[in-house]
Amino acid sequence: MSGKGNTHKTSGSVAAKKTGGGKATAGGVNYQATVTAIVAAYILRGTPLGWLEGVVKDRPHALWAESEGPGDDIRIELENNQVIEIQVKKGLKCGPKLWASLEAMASAIHRGELHFGVLAVAPDSSEPIRLKLAADVKKLGQGRTDKLSAIGQQWLNRLRALNIAPDQACHRLRIHIVHGLDAQNADIKLAKKLLLDVCANEQDVQKAWSVLFQHAANLMQHGGRWDLRELMRLLASQDILIAQGDFPSATMGRLTRWVVSTNAHFAIAGTRRRIPLEHLLAMKVKAIAFEAEDATDALAALARYHTTEQYTFDLKHFDSTWIGRFRKLAVVVAGPGLGKSTMMVELAHQYALDGYIVLSASLKAIATTMQQGATLSDALMGIALDGSGVTPTELLKTAPSNWIILLDALDECGKAQEDVARQLARFAAGHPQVRMVVTTRPIGYDTVELEGWVHYRLLPPASDRGAANLARLLRAVDPMASAQTDYEQIARKELERTSAHKAIVASPLLLGMAASLIQRDQVLPATHPQLYSHLIDLFNALPKGKPEREIDTASFVLHMTGWELIREPLLTFEQLIQTCADALSPLIDKPRFAARQQVREALAHWEQVGLIEPISHASDTLLTFTHKTFAEFSAACFLVECPQHLTVDLLEGSAWRETIVFATWLGLADKLIALRRSLHQNGASTQLQAALALLGRGGITVSRSCAQDLVQYAFDVMEKGDKERFSIAVALSDLAIRDASLVAPQAAARLTAEDPQLRLMAWGVIVHCTAPDYDASALTSVFWGLLPHRNAIPAPQRILQKDDLSDLELLERIAMAALKAQPLEHLQHFAEVELEDTGLMTVGFRLQMVEYLQAQGLDVKNPWLVEEDKATPHVTLTPLGPGWRDASRIATYLIAEAISNGLPPCDSRPRQSFPNYAGLLRVSGFDKCPVSDLFNWMSRPDLTTVSSLMQVIARIAPLDATALVHEAKAFMACLDANPEHTPFELLPSVDVPPPDWESLEKRLIDRSNIKRALFHDSNWVVSLAAQALLYIPMDEGELTELLEQATGLSLDCTIALLHQHAPTQATSMMIKRLEKDPYGNVSGLFESLTGADLGQDSTTLLRLATQCLTSSHEASALAAAGLLQQWIEAGNTLEMAPLARARAHWQAVDMKQSAFIPSEIAFVLGELCEKASVVAGT
Repeated sequence: MSGKGNTHKTSGSVAAKKTGGGKATAGGVNYQATVTAIVAAYILRGTPLGWLEGVVKDRPHALWAESEGPGDDIRIELENNQVIEIQVKKGLKCGPKLWASLEAMASAIHRGELHFGVLAVAPDSSEPIRLKLAADVKKLGQGRTDKLSAIGQQWLNRLRALNIAPDQACHRLRIHIVHGLDAQNADIKLAKKLLLDVCANEQDVQKAWSVLFQHAANLMQHGGRWDLRELMRLLASQDILIAQGDFPSATMGRLTRWVVSTNAHFAIAGTRRRIPLEHLLAMKVKAIAFEAEDATDALAALARYHTTEQYTFDLKHFDSTWIGRFRKLAVVVAGPGLGKSTMMVELAHQYALDGYIVLSASLKAIATTMQQGATLSDALMGIALDGSGVTPTELLKTAPSNWIILLDALDECGKAQEDVARQLARFAAGHPQVRMVVTTRPIGYDTVELEGWVHYRLLPPASDRGAANLARLLRAVDPMASAQTDYEQIARKELERTSAHKAIVASPLLLGMAASLIQRDQVLPATHPQLYSHLIDLFNALPKGKPEREIDTASFVLHMTGWELIREPLLTFEQLIQTCADALSPLIDKPRFAARQQVREALAHWEQVGLIEPISHASDTLLTFTHKTFAEFSAACFLVECPQHLTVDLLEGSAWRETIVFATWLGLADKLIALRRSLHQNGASTQLQAALALLGRGGITVSRSCAQDLVQYAFDVMEKGDKERFSIAVALSDLAIRDASLVAPQAAARLTAEDPQLRLMAWGVIVHCTAPDYDASALTSVFWGLLPHRNAIPAPQRILQKDDLSDLELLERIAMAALKAQPLEHLQHFAEVELEDTGLMTVGFRLQMVEYLQAQGLDVKNPWLVEEDKATPHVTLTPLGPGWRDASRIATYLIAEAISNGLPPCDSRPRQSFPNYAGLLRVSGFDKCPVSDLFNWMSRPDLTTVSSLMQVIARIAPLDATALVHEAKAFMACLDANPEHTPFELLPSVDVPPPDWESLEKRLIDRSNIKRALFHDSNWVVSLAAQALLYIPMDEGELTELLEQATGLSLDCTIALLHQHAPTQATSMMIKRLEKDPYGNVSGLFESLTGADLGQDSTTLLRLATQCLTSSHEASALAAAGLLQQWIEAGNTLEMAPLARARAHWQAVDMKQSAFIPSEIAFVLGELCEKASVVAGT
């Protein structure tokens, strides 16, 4: 822990405050609640208060209860980030309370810490204050000091004594009478008149007033904040509707309803249904450091863009839904197909549901509008409000603190990116209360203007959630969705069927398209080529009425685009159009100009349906596919249409590998086989094996003549002693499993060849042909006859030499065939005895053999698995009492109860999400506390201290204190309703900046409960309390009181407070504490005093340390021994007798406990005695 140093010796100003840091008491509570409710009515109506008439337009945007500022009771936020502090007084008389209130506000104004101050007094306050002093304050503010009343002159004298310029302070200070009493209630009536305009139904006016008044009291208790958004939520919770009109709450209501309705759905490629957001897959982001794109290496940037990051759990991963909530300025960097635009739709929807004014726009559109002369603000509001029915003028009457601006695709601004980013940064600086979230692709994001914003990377879905994610989308796209359908079982089955499983589960785009395919065809295609062919079919639908020629043209352009982008990924947009037009022009018999237009139209279509996307890098606009495999498949289609492009260069280029595979499945197998055969003839390695691998595969069309010629060629080169003959034989053996008719005649003709290696290769092939007509005796004889001709070098040595082991693999295949031919009664003996010393017992072969024997019903064990009866006995993990799950539920429930203490039951529309409560737990370190600490809540510890501590944390963290209280209450109800869930399954993961601990020094905090929290059962609470107290001024008396009570962790924390607040007295205070009570866990005192400059206190401390060597608390004894050891190592002497007695004491304890190894304290004391003897010379 660390804190800010200070020179405060006392805290008289804090001690003099009312309990709770200024919470009103007795009759003042009702009056303060009334004044708070009146201000709330003005916020809802958007009307100036008139309390500072002639000074400032005092239209309130938000209010704070118990502000802890100079006014203390209420803080009002105005436009341009100005604030009014209000001190509320009922029955105020001339005296210390009057002058303390006025002087606090005047001093803050004088220091430039406060814009305006108001002393709001009830009509029952004294007449000199209400009439004379109020008038004199105005007069002093005008620079006049003549004809003041007696009380006014007294005020002037006090200002001069404080060296405060009267005109400057009083110009911004007012005394205002608020008629909020039962008998004198004109301001209450005026507030209700304002509510009459606000409420849609006249009969709700009194209900609205009652709600505001009652909740104002709760606001005072919890120190919360009301803005227009929170007030509208409050009214909505009581089913009070807002009227239509030109005032802020009506504007906010219209706009939020529009945003909710227009952002309630998302799209999935291949389905024409609008999918409700409730089916959207959960999206996570990862906090990352700002990193400007390297403009010099475009190819590397593009490769990174298409590289999918694997999802792994991390505490720094957050739910995307809450981006911008606590860190107001954010940039989300997202790769292709991850759904950044859909994320923005969800953000808009959630923010609007929570009552924020959402302004969403494309930055590309904003850049275009700005280039036409508009300002950023005008462009933003013009685009974001289009269709909403809300005008920019109406919008500007709402408080910017309620705005969230969502801006998509900064990278698409092209050359205007730098200027747009600069204007965004300027706007954010001028509107610090506004939230802004910007998305961008990593490629093309090269401005540094937003470096100071928090940056996130949008993550792919977790692969282990693949089946669950696909099941969620299957239910979404099924128009006849049924609760009886097991969508997860369907998803698992289809993912197991397809070879593209890994690619699908890592991409929201592919997951959605897979769901569409399953819905359309009932199954997912098994192979990559079939799958991607079907996936692209989902994009193929052109607008109705388009002729087939245009469809053909669009397909050709897509295929050639894939080809050209695989060939040259950095081809600019214009270069691509020209290349495609050059190829298209002769095909459609039109000039290049017309062909260019058709290419543009085709590309626009594929971009619109989401198959391709423009990206920017440096000053160039490039084009890429939303998934790289779509480009490879399209390139393969082009290669099939134009086979003359199939060349040796393609086979040798790694970039073309997947394209070649696709092209093979699409009909180029014969040509590819011919090319690979030619390459083999020219000395290229592995080409013949690759060609053979294409034969006999379902889905790959190879002419019979081509296949037969290739097999004949393969046997011929083996017979001629080709250097790769054994691996070619393995490829032929594999082919025998797929199509024995192709290889059996050729192999059979060579079974009796004179060359033993040729016989080995022939037998290695023939044993994989269907039902070979050879008995056990013949196969066994063949195996033993071929075995001596294998390579004599041991396999491990050959592996190190990177030698080909295909000859051993052929022998193993023959051995396996011989094993399978054995009669059942001879199987195990043949496997375990006859094959044991052949040198073929590789791991793979042995596992294959064991698997076969087990399948035949033989009781054989896997040699790499520990037998059950020899395994270590299982240890029961069933807890004897409540487990971690129950403890975590109890802990989070009690913390929520402490936070919401005094709040009435949940309203008619309880909150369904808990970002502020989750944020409090995160920012306070609850998610990092040891699991063992959760069990400290089982005894239901003191919640009052927890409540006070949580209020302090909420005020210094960027949390919505009012929402926090309601969320805590709703979370308790949610836990009760979901007994099967842990709290962490119900709470979102949010990113919250750390608390502003240093601000505590200037806040008026009631320390009594914070100090009590130092002795809480939970170590988490103790540590939090100590962290807070490091920054709250404390005097020596308070520290001494804590020191006398503390032990264990509380004592360690108190010692830290001593060093913070009383560093020069810390040593003497700790020694006094030991003298008074050296028992219990006082290890922290000895550890802190070890190495300290003790001076005259050394004798006392050595006596106490020696005394504690036999403490009943072993940690204290160890710490005392450590201090004495340091004393000896410094060359000082110690009396031996007490050390020997202590050593004997702990040896006796060890004997009593039958300890085989000496305890740590006994061992340390033994060393201490030896060192003491050496120093003493004995």
